[in-house]
Amino acid sequence: MEAFRTIWSFVVLFGLLAFAQVMGVLFFFAVKRYQHFVAHLSGFVIPILLSVGFCWFIYIYRYYHLHPDDRDGGQLLGAMGVIALAVAVQIFVGLTAQIGLHSRVVTCGSK
Repeated sequence: MEAFRTIWSFVVLFGLLAFAQVMGVLFFFAVKRYQHFVAHLSGFVIPILLSVGFCWFIYIYRYYHLHPDDRDGGQLLGAMGVIALAVAVQIFVGLTAQIGLHSRVVTCGSK
């Protein structure tokens, strides 16, 4: 049973990372007709903010809501590690996605 919980935790983590990145790309396409630089910047920053928010709610708030008497900082340290890992992944994937979008979107190269 513990293996299923561990697998589910990783599925949730990778799912929220993918969801945040998809939201950033969709936001890029929504804003690109107004301002290209703002579209690229927001398409890069929004996944980072969403990942931090989702990780905070899932790994910190949910745990301390279920265990209100726990005063140990181990889970908090682990959750901060997950948040740092999520931010690092989103920075790398976000830069790659925005560079790919910039080279493939016709209106970015023409201006």
